[in-house]
Amino acid sequence: KTLPRTRDPSTRIDNTLGYWRRRRPGRRGHLSQRELARLVDRCPSEVGRYERGERLPTVPVLFKLSAALDMPPASLYPALCRECVEEVQSRKHE
Repeated sequence: KTLPRTRDPSTRIDNTLGYWRRRRPGRRGHLSQRELARLVDRCPSEVGRYERGERLPTVPVLFKLSAALDMPPASLYPALCRECVEEVQSRKHE
């Protein structure tokens, strides 16, 4: 999903990717955008767009990000994952 380029924060995707990239639990130091991009086979500018909430990673890339940061996917995009769970639960009741 690609969002329009805008400075309006209300259109941004809430995520904690940048936070966890800089504060990886259980690891020494942090990863630069360039290092994380290399680990997930993306360019650093794409990782920046993910961090700024301008773009969503694909599911395979989300799982690569999750593995690189040693964090569950739901920790990287909590609001998005909550919405997905709510959507699945509402469909179960239809």
